[in-house]
Amino acid sequence: MRLKTILSVSIFALLFCVLGSGAALAEEEDSLAFSEEIIIQENSGSELRAYPVLVKLTASNFNFSKASPEGADLRFFKSGKKLDYWIKEWNSEAEEAEIWVEIPFLAAKENTTILMKFGNPDVKSESDGEAVFDFFEAFEENSLDGFKWKSEASGEGFVEVRNGVCRLVAPKVHVNDFSTIYTKDSFDINSIFEVRRMKVTTGEDTRGPLHRQGFVDQQKSPKNKVWHETELENESKVRWELSSRNERFRSIDLTDVRVSEGEWYESSVAWYEENETLKVAWFKDGVRVPAMDYSSADFVPSRSLHAFLYTASYPDASKNTGYMAVDYALVRKFVSEEPTIWVGEIPSEAEISRTEPQKPKENSSLLSAEADKNKTENEEAFTGEFAPLSQGFLGIQLRSLKNFELPALTAELKAIGTNVVFLKVEPENIWQYERFLKAAHAENLTVYALLFEDMEYNSSKKIEPSLATLDTVLAYNQKSIAGFDGICIYVKPSENPESEEGYIDYLTLLEAANKKLKGELPLSASLPPRYATSKIRELTPHLDFFVLRAYGEANENLNSKSLIVDSVAPKMGEIRWQGSKGVLEIEIKQGFKDKKEVESLFSALNEYYSGDPAFLGISVSNYETYSHLPTKAKEEAAPTSKKPSIPGFELSFALIGLGICSLLTKNRK
Repeated sequence: MRLKTILSVSIFALLFCVLGSGAALAEEEDSLAFSEEIIIQENSGSELRAYPVLVKLTASNFNFSKASPEGADLRFFKSGKKLDYWIKEWNSEAEEAEIWVEIPFLAAKENTTILMKFGNPDVKSESDGEAVFDFFEAFEENSLDGFKWKSEASGEGFVEVRNGVCRLVAPKVHVNDFSTIYTKDSFDINSIFEVRRMKVTTGEDTRGPLHRQGFVDQQKSPKNKVWHETELENESKVRWELSSRNERFRSIDLTDVRVSEGEWYESSVAWYEENETLKVAWFKDGVRVPAMDYSSADFVPSRSLHAFLYTASYPDASKNTGYMAVDYALVRKFVSEEPTIWVGEIPSEAEISRTEPQKPKENSSLLSAEADKNKTENEEAFTGEFAPLSQGFLGIQLRSLKNFELPALTAELKAIGTNVVFLKVEPENIWQYERFLKAAHAENLTVYALLFEDMEYNSSKKIEPSLATLDTVLAYNQKSIAGFDGICIYVKPSENPESEEGYIDYLTLLEAANKKLKGELPLSASLPPRYATSKIRELTPHLDFFVLRAYGEANENLNSKSLIVDSVAPKMGEIRWQGSKGVLEIEIKQGFKDKKEVESLFSALNEYYSGDPAFLGISVSNYETYSHLPTKAKEEAAPTSKKPSIPGFELSFALIGLGICSLLTKNRK
């Protein structure tokens, strides 16, 4: 009996609270004198739940004189229920306002109507960013909120919060001086991290500070990351750095923030999935920058990540310090085709259906415009009968730069679809490569330092000379404006007649090299034909990928798909089993009469390995040899032009390279 009484009282109390709150809500809604309907058109084709939409008010769709000066009396309703909102900006004098409103449900490709009410100067603002977004921070306290953030600093870097602004400070010029903040919560893909921020340089050198913004899986040594990086005077460089499952991609500078020193702007990193493809995009002040659009199944992660901000002094800048100032930071849900919003008079259904959803405005950056122009030109030029490489890796080996003109060489390599160059390095004259590297990076080419070792085949396995070569490359990278993007060690066959295996054991060297690199650059190894398959397992933990030299023994020519596939099958099988990746390096001099035959072979190999997770791509063993092949055999040759060109690649390899960026790159210091 007592239990029934308790239940009855509880139910009555709950009902009383519900009715009371409903009455209060109705009373508040009635106290607001004016209302406007807002129509939201869903454009992505997906049902959206708890999705924030941006309502923009102007003199043409809203009477600012009827609302409170700061918009405090603004309220939003759907079917009689109050909606959460956050006033991002309110300027009565300019008659401009932006308000984020969380919509409980948007049906795919349908219109949803909500009601905006206002007109009561006595009510207080209910603007609440934390209620609208998955994460929100306005830095209103005088210290960093330990429930939301973790922070870390090195050297004399530090983080401080004062007067509504968070400052990430890198006060000294040192590679290890940095400061960073990192959300305790993690977020799923289909999120965007928006930050209102400002860069301040307080020294004489315009380089720095360097800023990063994005998503990572862990604060120290993240294995999965999506961030963009800005640096230099007026934030003049913007580039991507992405990593997924130990695969890394780093773009060359793609666009320009173009803001003056001390100017506030909004920077947004979008990370999302569309049509089963993983993508990233970057927005400045809410405007998408097309040059930064990128998609990849290899480099864009899909697992939950934390949002983070980071700043550091430029490593070799002189008399320079700086910091990133942050006004607010938020993470919200994101779809590529965001909803379209109408405020005020309701258009007819016919008018709505005819109205194009708002598209991102063209970014004013000259770099972006030039990138779009080049992309369009390339799309028109890249046509041919050959399918693109499924994994997108087309490499070229360069033994020497002496026979080529720069930067014409890099433009030619890019035109034929190349995205990776293996450049043989002479450590005694390391600076001869800087001009080529700078030109290569301008063409979005990744350049690996190809190290030919003088390691002797003996029991001591002396590795000091080889590590000295590696040290030379790393020292160059620290000082140069255009560093190498990775290291590839060329494993030599043994000249020792007593060697049964026919190659030198490089395990000790590769292990030491991996430790020396400390994850800063990717490491690969080029394996000779007689390399024992069983040894691949030992090397895998120390390498990012393998290059398999698909060469024949003695006078054997490997110039057909079947011969090459059979030759590398055991090694590819072991690489596949170990979860690594392999590049097939084809020796052009063996049995190819013209470029057409090379194209046909590459196309056949691409088709054979299509869908193979271990197949990373194909590389040409010596570009100079290839470049001297005729376009067609003499009996088929057409009159040639005096202008140097490489038309053999233009049909197939240019198609291969379309839309494919450099891969497996790590931070260039």
